[in-house]
Amino acid sequence: MLGLAWLYTFLAIWFFAFVIARLLSRFGKTHWKDEVMITCAQAIIITAMLDFFLP
Repeated sequence: MLGLAWLYTFLAIWFFAFVIARLLSRFGKTHWKDEVMITCAQAIIITAMLDFFLP
Protein backbone atom coordinates (compact mmCIF):
# COMPACT_ATOMS: atom_id res chain seq x y z
CA MET A 1 0.00 0.00 0.00
CA LEU A 2 1.27 3.40 -0.91
CA GLY A 3 1.89 5.85 1.89
CA LEU A 4 1.19 9.53 1.92
CA ALA A 5 4.90 10.29 1.76
CA TRP A 6 5.12 8.37 -1.53
CA LEU A 7 2.13 10.27 -2.90
CA TYR A 8 3.48 13.67 -1.85
CA THR A 9 6.89 12.86 -3.33
CA PHE A 10 5.29 11.76 -6.59
CA LEU A 11 3.12 14.88 -6.83
CA ALA A 12 6.03 17.23 -6.07
CA ILE A 13 8.28 15.59 -8.67
CA TRP A 14 5.48 15.53 -11.24
CA PHE A 15 4.52 19.17 -10.67
CA PHE A 16 8.02 20.56 -11.01
CA ALA A 17 8.83 18.32 -13.98
CA PHE A 18 5.65 19.51 -15.70
CA VAL A 19 6.43 23.17 -15.02
CA ILE A 20 9.95 22.79 -16.40
CA ALA A 21 8.63 20.91 -19.44
CA ARG A 22 6.09 23.66 -20.12
CA LEU A 23 8.77 26.33 -19.84
CA LEU A 24 11.01 24.46 -22.29
CA SER A 25 8.17 23.57 -24.67
CA ARG A 26 8.45 26.98 -26.31
CA PHE A 27 11.48 25.67 -28.16
CA GLY A 28 9.75 22.47 -29.26
CA LYS A 29 6.31 21.66 -30.53
CA THR A 30 5.17 19.32 -27.75
CA HIS A 31 1.48 19.36 -26.87
CA TRP A 32 0.62 19.81 -23.18
CA LYS A 33 -1.28 16.50 -23.01
CA ASP A 34 1.84 14.66 -24.15
CA GLU A 35 3.88 16.46 -21.51
CA VAL A 36 1.43 15.40 -18.80
CA MET A 37 1.90 11.74 -19.73
CA ILE A 38 5.68 12.01 -20.11
CA THR A 39 6.22 13.83 -16.82
CA CYS A 40 3.83 11.44 -15.03
CA ALA A 41 5.87 8.47 -16.19
CA GLN A 42 9.09 10.22 -15.18
CA ALA A 43 7.70 11.01 -11.73
CA ILE A 44 6.60 7.40 -11.20
CA ILE A 45 10.02 6.08 -12.17
CA ILE A 46 11.95 8.63 -10.09
CA THR A 47 9.71 8.13 -7.04
CA ALA A 48 10.01 4.34 -7.29
CA MET A 49 13.79 4.62 -7.56
CA LEU A 50 13.93 6.90 -4.52
CA ASP A 51 11.72 4.50 -2.59
CA PHE A 52 13.86 1.54 -3.59
CA PHE A 53 17.30 3.07 -2.99
CA LEU A 54 16.49 5.26 0.03
CA PRO A 55 14.70 3.10 2.59
